[in-house]
Amino acid sequence: MNRKQLVKLLADHGVEDEVVLVDGFEEAFLGITESQPGRLACAVYDTAKCLNILVDRDGMSQDGAIEFFEYNVAGTHMGDRTPVFLTSIKTSTKKKGTK
Repeated sequence: MNRKQLVKLLADHGVEDEVVLVDGFEEAFLGITESQPGRLACAVYDTAKCLNILVDRDGMSQDGAIEFFEYNVAGTHMGDRTPVFLTSIKTSTKKKGTK
């Protein structure tokens, strides 16, 4: 899915003006958070897919992708609409007690 298609999908759900998207990670987009009254919806991305994009598209090593992602993508604060990055327990290589 490209950005234009993603924006259309969000418009179809009436949240295109609420959700902040992360450029270049459209293929890692999973959906949006459910909002309670007074809270904004946030975009949700698959962390593993984001890392794969950095490795495949940008030629980064896995370690380089993790470092870049943690600082420049997941570590970027965008206010109340900051996207959420989901790490699936099934696909995570992290072990309990490690960062």
